[in-house]
Amino acid sequence: MVCRNSQSVCQIKQLCFITLSFICFSLFSKNLLANNYLSLFQEGSTLRYEHWNLERKVVTGYSNFLQIYLDEKKQWVEQNANTKPDGKVFTRKQLTFTDNGKIQSYTEEDLRDIYQVSTTYNGTTSESVLNRAGEIRNFKQQLEKGTVPLELIMLHMRSLMPELLKDKEVKFSIYASMLALELEEQGLPQSLSQLKMIAEPIRKRNYSAPWGAQEALQVDLYPASWTVRALLPAEKSRFRFFLATNVPYLILEFEEGKTRHTLLEWDNGDSKIIDEIKPLF
Repeated sequence: MVCRNSQSVCQIKQLCFITLSFICFSLFSKNLLANNYLSLFQEGSTLRYEHWNLERKVVTGYSNFLQIYLDEKKQWVEQNANTKPDGKVFTRKQLTFTDNGKIQSYTEEDLRDIYQVSTTYNGTTSESVLNRAGEIRNFKQQLEKGTVPLELIMLHMRSLMPELLKDKEVKFSIYASMLALELEEQGLPQSLSQLKMIAEPIRKRNYSAPWGAQEALQVDLYPASWTVRALLPAEKSRFRFFLATNVPYLILEFEEGKTRHTLLEWDNGDSKIIDEIKPLF
């Protein structure tokens, strides 16, 4: 942690960070279900989201998702390329799953800061390798069964819809591999990077989707602990989703910090416009 003002300010920040981390750890649940996302995969399906800065009122980029199935590896792949408004790619992400829909690995490359992080999941063990400008870092984390890696949050929110549509809130824990690395650098246990969350259905509303009028469910996602919510600013701890109420429960819109992501295009794969796609990594 770099402090630019004074030693006392630095100590206060470190104390808050440690306190928050131990709160997260104490709230972690051990009784979670294994996650399977097979029902949400569709060969050749694509999604395109617009990034809208809520403060500056400008488009800052786009997210472009693609799902493919690799026959030779018996593996599902979901790719995401984030682009600037001019189309230039600034981050590339890729998730791989077994043919029955369980997470295997995640790779992300940031072309601005020149780093790549790769995480593999084997049972309840997570192993990550961070390559930052040629400096290699390795770290391993033991996860409780059913923990949701942060990079899976969009798929996971869709998988929760059958329960959320019953007007039931759902609790689950998330794991952030990059936070685990920061914790290690602070000399704290990486297990503190696991945080229990609540997905709460708020209300249904009519939504103008790319294909026409659509009923949507607003779902708010936030930390289960009141203390954590008090310590963290709302833009960093509370997220809002609008999901279609019919299968495949597409995320029509979600807010993350100062950015609103809005679904612009969806192709369920029937058009077969993508026949020669290769994995990004």
